[in-house]
Amino acid sequence: CCPFDGTTYYPSAGIFFAVDTVGTISPGNVPTKILLYTGGQHGAVVDHRGYLSVGTGNDPVEALDVHGNAHIAGDGTGADSALQLEGYNFKGGSGYHDFMRVTSTYSGVVNPNKFFRLDQSGSLQIVDSTYTHTLFNLTDDGHTIIKGYVQFGSFTKTERDALPASNGMVIYNTTS
Repeated sequence: CCPFDGTTYYPSAGIFFAVDTVGTISPGNVPTKILLYTGGQHGAVVDHRGYLSVGTGNDPVEALDVHGNAHIAGDGTGADSALQLEGYNFKGGSGYHDFMRVTSTYSGVVNPNKFFRLDQSGSLQIVDSTYTHTLFNLTDDGHTIIKGYVQFGSFTKTERDALPASNGMVIYNTTS
């Protein structure tokens, strides 16, 4: 049953099957879930929808809920990448695939979210917290559009002034 440390018995690893209260119980249908415990701690849950939570201590909310760091490594046998994100989301409107939101949890951050998406033409975009400005756009043709300014290292005024315009790129010296 349980490991004994000389004073107390502690729960060990186990697999438990339980009624999933997120689902609706009806005649002939009792939704269940699988709970995995290690060292008495709630390790993972697979609910009746097939949703999985790992390390959250809770039932899954999304298809995959993970609390902690993740490591994904390809085995080198596939023709595609180790991680594939497919599908679409309508946050940006019809035709967008919003595949990632990055959020800073530091207190006091004014704009904590950035969204990564593909648009209708396949351009990779980074969108601001309010979802109203595209900050970065990389087209299939290799064109890069960046809103705002770009800093190239820490140039002195003399070094910046010496940089010529090249291939349509102009470097403005607007700081001292």
